[in-house]
Amino acid sequence: RALNERMTHLYRLELQKVMGTYTERRLDHAQNLWRRWANAECEFRNGPPDWQNAAWSTRQDDCLSGMIRSRIAQLDGFLHCSGATCPPK
Repeated sequence: RALNERMTHLYRLELQKVMGTYTERRLDHAQNLWRRWANAECEFRNGPPDWQNAAWSTRQDDCLSGMIRSRIAQLDGFLHCSGATCPPK
């Protein structure tokens, strides 16, 4: 939960930075697709959902945590980018 909150916080900060530009729409679209992809990727790795199986739930949570950590690093990079390292506006 804390990781998800951190990711959401960074996403909102980046969204504020690009508010009112075409980049705002692209970022919003990318974040929505990223969430769908992360869930699908972890389900692919762990097999179909089996909410009665504690081991499956743990693997799924671990997978999503790893995905969120990677996304946090990406969003943090966007926030602190300069010049050519920034996404195009």
